[in-house]
Amino acid sequence: MVASLLSGLLDYFHSEMGSGPWCDEDINDYRQVEGIVERLSAMNTVSLPQQESGDLKLILNEIESNIREGNPELAIDRLHTFSAQFFRKICQKHKLPIVNDRGDRLPLDGLVGKLRRFYEQNNYFESEFCVIAIKNAISLFTQYNYLRNNRSAAHPNPLLQKVEAEYAVKVVADTLMFVDEIEKSKDEENSLPYNSFSQIDEEFLF
Repeated sequence: MVASLLSGLLDYFHSEMGSGPWCDEDINDYRQVEGIVERLSAMNTVSLPQQESGDLKLILNEIESNIREGNPELAIDRLHTFSAQFFRKICQKHKLPIVNDRGDRLPLDGLVGKLRRFYEQNNYFESEFCVIAIKNAISLFTQYNYLRNNRSAAHPNPLLQKVEAEYAVKVVADTLMFVDEIEKSKDEENSLPYNSFSQIDEEFLF
């Protein structure tokens, strides 16, 4: 919000000064405020996996807009929807079920649980740290379900305070980015020619 206000003041100052030459003091002041706006804007950002599909791309834009405007509490619901669709997409990629025995969609923590077991069974992680982190992520998303249903704009709820909402959004976003990077890493690894490494080894033998 502060960044938006300062940016507006910069625009007003620029329009008042016009296109004529500025004195060195005005140029220096303008650039200093520009730097402040850039730093504040960088703080009000969150990294999420980029999407090509129309629905997810639209939701992603809404989340980023709320974060930039300093309203993380309004991003909780949208990020929940984004996360659910993101994990469903990855589960389907690995042929994992996304519905229960009754045909109902699995909740967010259920999707993460399916994916966690798949990662463990297929040795996706080199460190025990990441195995434990993903296990803990199941509880994290269980609580995020609660936030979405009881402390977000999804329903007529009392909104979560900004500092907690910002923390929750960033923790979830970091988890999504980690899963996205793991998936990309495995995709690249699997795309390598099967015999490329054996051919290299044979060259070194002779």
